[in-house]
Amino acid sequence: MFNHYMAVGGTSWDDLACDEVYTSYDFCSGIDEFGNLQPNFYKAKAANYFLQSFGLENTGERENIEFKQENIYAVRRKDYENDCNWLFIRNMNPTQTLLNSHFSPLTIQPFDMKIMAENLQLNACKIEFSDVEIFARLKNENDEVLFMIADENANIYLGIDGEKVVISGAKNDYDNIKYEKDGKTTQFLFISPELAKRTWVLNDTVIFNADFVYSNGRIALSKTTEVAYFDLKNGFSKKYFKFQEESKKFALKDFKITFCSSEIDTYYDYSDWKKVSGSLDALSIGEHDEFVWYKAKIPDFLQEITLSARHLFAVYINGKEVLNRNSYKYEKLQQIEETIAIPLDKTILNKAQNELTILVQNLGFDKGFSGDTNHPRGLVEFSVKPDSKIDFYVQEKFSIERGDFRESENPYLTKLSTTFNVEFKDNIVFSKYLSLENFPYDRATIFLNGVKIGRYLKNNKNQTLQEKFYLINTFLKPQNTLDIIIWEKESNIKQPWGFKFEMKHVIMQVGDERIHQLY
Repeated sequence: MFNHYMAVGGTSWDDLACDEVYTSYDFCSGIDEFGNLQPNFYKAKAANYFLQSFGLENTGERENIEFKQENIYAVRRKDYENDCNWLFIRNMNPTQTLLNSHFSPLTIQPFDMKIMAENLQLNACKIEFSDVEIFARLKNENDEVLFMIADENANIYLGIDGEKVVISGAKNDYDNIKYEKDGKTTQFLFISPELAKRTWVLNDTVIFNADFVYSNGRIALSKTTEVAYFDLKNGFSKKYFKFQEESKKFALKDFKITFCSSEIDTYYDYSDWKKVSGSLDALSIGEHDEFVWYKAKIPDFLQEITLSARHLFAVYINGKEVLNRNSYKYEKLQQIEETIAIPLDKTILNKAQNELTILVQNLGFDKGFSGDTNHPRGLVEFSVKPDSKIDFYVQEKFSIERGDFRESENPYLTKLSTTFNVEFKDNIVFSKYLSLENFPYDRATIFLNGVKIGRYLKNNKNQTLQEKFYLINTFLKPQNTLDIIIWEKESNIKQPWGFKFEMKHVIMQVGDERIHQLY
């Protein structure tokens, strides 16, 4: 009847598995990463309420129905428990489709499915056929109410004491028709598709016009509204709820700007790093973080360095950048297979023993594992001319992730830091986001209270791949620290005040995606 590849979307915090997914993902999930309900959720909810009402645990095959239209899937099932048939029709076309049936033309919306009753005996009447869908049913020994999804293009065909009665599906919310026979009643109560999204069945009560209803009966609302309740014993009752919270959005400012790549500094002590030999790629050396540092001493007689790395990398000698490379074409999502030679001379190698630093950013593996999952990442090739033995030491992560908050002498990685407050209340459910719209830099890594939660990237056409980042509630505190580390930038800024000047024209915001009050 339905399936989901993914029920709830989310944020790939910490290291990301795939460059194509970036930070956020949902794959048409029923609930997005912010906790908002999506169209697939409402379809699944309706299907489950239908199953809850009629069971369908014991069905058998009946003849399939053939329609002349293409991309129409139809099957009829015999229901032995309810002694009726159910007709399932799915329209796999991008346009509304009309199908001819033995009762009337059937209207199926694009990429939608309908479940239609045939010969369903009820308390006081029989549904001979209905292309008005049943959303849910409440039933006791003598009374039943069927909640029907209003549809101006559909009808209910009833048999009542040998007579044929046609009920149009063109109804307003809460319109109802009731029949009685032998002391038993059947009532049809109509709700629009929009109201059906906000309708919930909890035990023997139907609750209308709530954003969400928890299993303990507590409701969630995002606006002031009137909520209706219905049960077989008491009928309708209504309650008015006043929404008292407001979504908030505020600009971030007063950034503390520091240079944060002390690993590149000339006198950095890396004696406790892991010493490696042989293959230097990340898989071989056992360093699997998104960022991997390589450091080594190189003699002054070298003439050339040749290397290849995946996917973004830079080479520094004696604290100065000599190469910054993007070995990835974002617009085509294709790797550039290239080996780069860096000529060396006395202006670069100005000491007897020179400090070599290489930083590599690994963007993950292909989505769907379409490429070789063992394809190396990190520093995949390295050689020098003339040939010499070079001992490398490696470490993963940015320094702040390792608890090293020292400022560095070099300007290549810059950290923007600020704080913001969040108010927590027991009856408020919220999801917050960070907006980096019009952020002026090409690459950045986002940390919330020390946890990596996002990757900001621009492609070769200067298009932003993601600008809105979910601030995961699990990592939020009453007072929060936001750190954004910039690596690649067009302007070669040498002093923190240069960033402060640029950031004056940048609007970065924290806001509520949606806020719910619980009652």
